[in-house]
Amino acid sequence: MSPQQPVQDPPRDKTREQIGLLTRTLAPTPTIRSIIPARIRSPAKDDYICIGRDFIQLFEIEAGAHIIHIATKSDFDGEIGSANVVGRFDPYESDLREYTDDTDDCSNSSGSPMGPQMLAFTLIGTAQLFFLTASEAEDSEDIFKVLCVPMPTFVSPPRVHGNAIAVDPSSRALAVAIGEHKVFVCYVNEPESLSFGQQSWDDGFVPVSSSQTIKNVPGTILLMDFLYPPRHDPDRLILLMIVLHDGIIRPVWVEWSASDEVKSAEISQGHRIFLSGEIPNLLIPLKGNAAFVLTTGKGIRIFENILITSCRTTGLVVQRENPPEHYPPSSFNSLWSCWVRPRRWGEYEEEDYIYLISEDGHVYYLVFDQDAPGEGVVINHVGSLECHVDMACAPFGRSDQGDVLVVQGASSAGCVWITECRQAPSSDSEPNGGMHGFITASLPNWSENLDLVAKPTSRKRLPLYSRDTLFVPSGRQPYGHITEIRMGLEARIGARVEGHASFSVVSHAWVLPVPEKNQFFIVLSSPGQTHVLSIPQSPEGDDFHDLQAMSTVGLDLQHSTLAVAMITDNCVLQITESAIAFSRNAGASLLMEQWPTGHKAVAAAVETNISCAVVALRVNGRSEIRTLIVGDVGDETVSMTELGKPIQTEGEVISLAIHSTQRFTFVVAGNSNGTLYVFRVSPRNGLEPYLEHEIPQNPDHLDDLEALNACEDILVLGDQTNLEEPVDLVVLCGLRGGSIYALELQVGLDFSLQTQSQRHFSLGLTTVNLNFGKSALSAFATCGDGFFNINMDAAKLDAITISDVYLTDSPRHFQQDPVAAMTMVPYVETSTLSEALLVISGDCCFVTAVSERQGIVPGNSKVHGSPHTLVDLKSLNRFVSASSYVWKRSSTTRAVKDIVQFSSGDWNCSWETDIGWKVHSMIEWSFRRTPDATQRHVLVAVAVGRATRLGEAASSKSTNGKMYLLRPPAVGGKADKCVLHVKEFETPVTAMATYGETGLVWCSGKKVYFSEYDIETSKFNEVCDFVMHSPGIRVTTAPPHIHITTERDSTLTLQLVYSPNEPSSGMLRNVARGDGARQSISHTTIDIPHGDHATMSFNLTSTLSGDLVGLRIPDPSLPPRVATHDTLFTANLFRSVMRIVEAKVRPPWKPVRRTPSVLKDDLVGITLDGTVYGFAILDEKTTNRLRWVQRLCQRNPDISPFTYTRPPTFSQNGSIQAVPVVLPPPGFETSSDNTRRPKRHRPSDMHVNGDFLVRLLAKDGVQLLNSILDTEATKEVHDPISSWVRDNLEAQKAEVENLIAEATAAVDRWW
Repeated sequence: MSPQQPVQDPPRDKTREQIGLLTRTLAPTPTIRSIIPARIRSPAKDDYICIGRDFIQLFEIEAGAHIIHIATKSDFDGEIGSANVVGRFDPYESDLREYTDDTDDCSNSSGSPMGPQMLAFTLIGTAQLFFLTASEAEDSEDIFKVLCVPMPTFVSPPRVHGNAIAVDPSSRALAVAIGEHKVFVCYVNEPESLSFGQQSWDDGFVPVSSSQTIKNVPGTILLMDFLYPPRHDPDRLILLMIVLHDGIIRPVWVEWSASDEVKSAEISQGHRIFLSGEIPNLLIPLKGNAAFVLTTGKGIRIFENILITSCRTTGLVVQRENPPEHYPPSSFNSLWSCWVRPRRWGEYEEEDYIYLISEDGHVYYLVFDQDAPGEGVVINHVGSLECHVDMACAPFGRSDQGDVLVVQGASSAGCVWITECRQAPSSDSEPNGGMHGFITASLPNWSENLDLVAKPTSRKRLPLYSRDTLFVPSGRQPYGHITEIRMGLEARIGARVEGHASFSVVSHAWVLPVPEKNQFFIVLSSPGQTHVLSIPQSPEGDDFHDLQAMSTVGLDLQHSTLAVAMITDNCVLQITESAIAFSRNAGASLLMEQWPTGHKAVAAAVETNISCAVVALRVNGRSEIRTLIVGDVGDETVSMTELGKPIQTEGEVISLAIHSTQRFTFVVAGNSNGTLYVFRVSPRNGLEPYLEHEIPQNPDHLDDLEALNACEDILVLGDQTNLEEPVDLVVLCGLRGGSIYALELQVGLDFSLQTQSQRHFSLGLTTVNLNFGKSALSAFATCGDGFFNINMDAAKLDAITISDVYLTDSPRHFQQDPVAAMTMVPYVETSTLSEALLVISGDCCFVTAVSERQGIVPGNSKVHGSPHTLVDLKSLNRFVSASSYVWKRSSTTRAVKDIVQFSSGDWNCSWETDIGWKVHSMIEWSFRRTPDATQRHVLVAVAVGRATRLGEAASSKSTNGKMYLLRPPAVGGKADKCVLHVKEFETPVTAMATYGETGLVWCSGKKVYFSEYDIETSKFNEVCDFVMHSPGIRVTTAPPHIHITTERDSTLTLQLVYSPNEPSSGMLRNVARGDGARQSISHTTIDIPHGDHATMSFNLTSTLSGDLVGLRIPDPSLPPRVATHDTLFTANLFRSVMRIVEAKVRPPWKPVRRTPSVLKDDLVGITLDGTVYGFAILDEKTTNRLRWVQRLCQRNPDISPFTYTRPPTFSQNGSIQAVPVVLPPPGFETSSDNTRRPKRHRPSDMHVNGDFLVRLLAKDGVQLLNSILDTEATKEVHDPISSWVRDNLEAQKAEVENLIAEATAAVDRWW
């Protein structure tokens, strides 16, 4: 069967409603192009900036080389071209210390001093040079400030291998390559004031004093940088360019004096410096004599005295270390990928120090003599970074301590790397000159991504608690992983304690400071017993593993502990099931008093501020609550009195909490029936009933069971900050049914207590346990296998934020077990453990530091090679991945093969293809052997191919494609006998999919085949095939349709048609061809409800140019006919989406507010660089209205500061065109407008970029949108949009609140 040509489509139904696409960035790419140390906030802060494709991240490195995220700027709406830092580091060298509260930071005042440096950068497509700095506002929010300087317009960005912005070592000038043969030079305004932190950023500040353009550079600029001036002429400016002209590489430089009134610059040329085919990739300026280093794939060369005719060239030989194990072999040494100059001062100024890093992660330390850099170079290999390395690396540290390198890995996790010492090493001393590097932390990176899988969690059994997790194949050999993309907070493990049997049965934990012993006591409560361990407040080395179990502590260790606290500096109060005990420093017993006979304590709480404890006792089937006041604590005794009479309650009290403000102390008790009792603590009468509150049923629960509301844990969050105002508090209740019940209370000035609001937050299906967090407004919770953080900006329910918490180790291979108990370490000024979180999970205790910023916390599972394909075997609950693996067959040859790996937890086994064969596609295929069989037969179909060998193209017997059927091995087994069936083809098999129960569809060459699998004979019966214009690369089926993404054409839709006369034979008919999505790479079939009980289907197709195209699928109920796909919408994301899946990633505590305007929202996609997108399908009216809001945002400098003056554009037929102005905006027409103007549909108009809406909503959306409308209405220039807004201002303002509500509902659908 040959390709069918489309016939003329019948007239479309013009009244048919359209749909739109909303896109939103859920997680930015982890791919970083460069890391630049830049003190843009303050001279006293060690900041560095990560430059991504279209964002800038600001980090601070603190004591212990801890990395703190400060702020992110992502409103560039374009690609960052190049960047460099302007301004010198001052003589102060940071020792990465903790800064005190009185540190003189930059404030938000416009006249305050700037940091000593600025970031200079360009945006591709603009003719401006931007300067960025930051100041820290009073609310600790870092505010970026940007100024720009116009540059000469250039046609296309320069193709500079290195950084296209060069800065003079003294920051007197900077040069920007603005074309292949042009350089723009700027002179920094008052560079000394800037570098010493004396420059103020105010309305009159201009970073550049003057500028000039160097034209007619004789060749294409490959590398460019300023050289250090000779010692005898420090006023000299020397700009060196390495150029390529007619295949010859030569140095070209321009030199002039910085003190000249007229900056005259003449171009000088050097001789040819490299042989043909040898291209330099790194230019390293050296201190002294205008020397520099060039690196190539073949070696390193040092150039001296470039300014005079006797230029000297010296080759430098580095004894290279072997690449890491399983690193892809090469015939040449690994390329030198980056270099950094560490900070040196004082006695180290006589020499020049360089870290040179190869792409395989090896670090070499080079020391050059400034007077003779080509002689006696000291070279030491000081370690391996264990990652792929490109240009993203930055140095920190100080001269008498270790150097710190922050490295962002390329397609692998980066790291923070420290050397133990960094004096000038001697090659004659101990190995590596006494320098040894080690990794202290890893930096996440989950790129490159070619596939995406959504896997249901264990909660999938109940739809209300369902949540999907995302898995991607990531990394390159030997750092390939199957990575779980998790959104939440990272609890980085600093130490792990194992071997204590008590950890495996712990239910509660507390940490008590013991100042006199400079120790912490860790109290662990288990069923029927209590354990007490001691640890130094600042442990070192193996101290973590030498926890001392204390047997004589003056406490009750024979029963479970319900509450324990340090009520004075040296007195511990413990409440157990059978007694209350007091101990001095958990040593000598001061008092132990048993509960009355027949009484058993079931809950307790202690308020240390007033030395008060409350205890719930169970006696004769009833509960009573007692209040105990601790009096004087002597050297050998302690006094305790009971306040008032015991309070008896109905039902079984199972949890207690006590909270005191400066005006009021109250107790909250929860019982097993879901009732909360609030008592006031009276100094005379003890507990006085104040409030009784019934916990309502969770609307998310499927079963209306009273037992699910049993309150197992209670916390009271909030603090009194002003005596003249009421106190807001939030009571958190951990319920047995798997939710947190939050009750908002307010304590009035008249000591009244009122309930404000309440709400359920669903976490899971099992009991929720709670514990206090770092502040009075934070807490931690566990529920089943989930671990969560609760945080509030204020004691209001609307301010509650719940985040998943994931424990991670350095390589992020940690498999997290359910958390049994957790507790915060109290703050002690001199302790290194202060405010760490102790987490007990399995049989281990982990000391963790919890991040304060939510983000992606990847979880990695190691695989062989470079993974590219991933399949979730749902019926077996395991993964199957395919990776390409390169190895060295001999000293002169390499080989490549693909490895199919089956994995489940810690188990994995693999099956390998033949050499030279690549896996193009894998699918799970399951069927029943007989109609009445209870179990399904599970297979994995694997499509492989190899490149056609010379001489075999004309042979019809050559085999270049195969299709394997593999039986997944049992867990613990091997895959050596898993092949059940092999089918061979002349051309590579590039895609496949199942069709129904026993049908298979696969693409081989330009053909697509449909076959039925005969279960009895285990053979394929080929039914039909179809010839396409180019090979298929992805196939999906939705009977009777088969959708194929082809290599060079668009998505093709075929329909399987059976003849009524011959039911056993079928035919594939071409029913739609998507000409609107050329060069497609993937597609996903989407079904959405549309109209009255109807379903509309379309293919969401992604292309190599970064477009997403919606192609409507023909109605299968209509007779098949050849047509062209109706294009519903187009969207350009500037990144190609590799895979889109349906995934419910929304956590259960954030239920989505259903709205009829959002037709579908559970779509997630990933790009090659790891960017995660969320997609939603909107109805036509909402799309048009939000599109208008987006256009207003694009014209506002607060939301789009870099592009607000440029009209938005769209791509059509390979050309860029301005988006036409249609007024009135669609969605705001009156009845007369609809009559006067025919309805038009432009696919590019049906895309809403949700990132603009997110920026609007991040501020006060209503106020800002009103301000935007006012600004538009007052513009004096003739502009059709401004004119229309001015004429319809009141009507537009009346819609603002509705528009903000619609925008919020549309973008808040995912994490």
